[in-house]
Amino acid sequence: MSTVLQLLPGDTLHSNDLLTPNELAERLKVPLSWVYEKTRRRSQDPLPVIRIGKYVRFCWPDVVAWLARHEVNGLDKHASFGAKQ
Repeated sequence: MSTVLQLLPGDTLHSNDLLTPNELAERLKVPLSWVYEKTRRRSQDPLPVIRIGKYVRFCWPDVVAWLARHEVNGLDKHASFGAKQ
């Protein structure tokens, strides 16, 4: 069962939309190190992240939008997403 969080008026987020770095890596089928590398501020267009003190969480709909921006004809234009080429 999913809990619904109200962030701002009219803005809702289901608790299963928030992912830990491990859950995101598992969902994307990439190494955990890739997730952390893409969240670094020095990364070009870093993954959208929610920082809660020392913890980071990812909003799945924001990650999906980020992935869509980086997809070019089915391939990541940075050639570092998932599979070796």
